Amino acid sequence: MNFSTKDKEWIDKCKNNPNKYKIYVDNDDVFVVIEKNGEEETIYSFTNFGYDFIVQILNYIGCNADWV
Repeated sequence: MNFSTKDKEWIDKCKNNPNKYKIYVDNDDVFVVIEKNGEEETIYSFTNFGYDFIVQILNYIGCNADWV
């Protein structure tokens, strides 16, 4: 299982702009927020979360990860 192209784009945006974007991790969602007028606005939700997200992120950074 791999990240979608859009998920990869958002990972890279967040990595390259940590002062602009923040990623929140919940037990049933992983999403990106941006601050506007002093309030946070959700601008993207990743395709997967939880264990799926962990396996995807590990593979994306170059590890050989899979479910057991």
